[in-house]
Amino acid sequence: NLKSNILSVFKTLAEAESNVHGVSIDSVHFHEIGSIDSLVDVIGVCAGINYLNPERIFCSPPPLGSGFVETSHGLLPVPAPAVLELAKLNNLRISNTDELLRTELSTPTGIALIAVLADSFVQPTSFSVKNIGIGIGSKKLDRPNLLRTCLIEEFSDKSYNSNPQLQNIVVLEAWVDDSSAEDLALLIEKLRI
Repeated sequence: NLKSNILSVFKTLAEAESNVHGVSIDSVHFHEIGSIDSLVDVIGVCAGINYLNPERIFCSPPPLGSGFVETSHGLLPVPAPAVLELAKLNNLRISNTDELLRTELSTPTGIALIAVLADSFVQPTSFSVKNIGIGIGSKKLDRPNLLRTCLIEEFSDKSYNSNPQLQNIVVLEAWVDDSSAEDLALLIEKLRI
């Protein structure tokens, strides 16, 4: 599973680069993606997911950022063409709500990892948090540069029955006349034992 996830991420990247450059997948040359950082990122994330073996992965829509990014092809607008192509090819929900932050927030490698590994971009409506992990980036931003992951357990109320059925209910009644409060208290105490 680890090897197939790693290969799927790079295949996803190759498909996007192929479309952006108008060449076949076999002719794609990874520039930034082929760097040691990208290899470590892809292998590290896939190895971590393989180790944790989550049942499902929920992901918030990734923020894109704005401005320009320097690449081996020169200065490109953010989001980079490969990021948009990855979002289009994989029908990903992306977010561009913070145009004030003029930097690249989602790289092609990050988007490819999300495309391959995430199961849903809609969080469960109720869940409990079992553990939290935070990774801090090296890029200086005007806010904390971090990625937060939470190990969650979807909340399901075991007492709620979404498929109600008829049940037999037995009711025991007794009429107690002419008994003192003390006698009833003694009877209740003995019934509780």
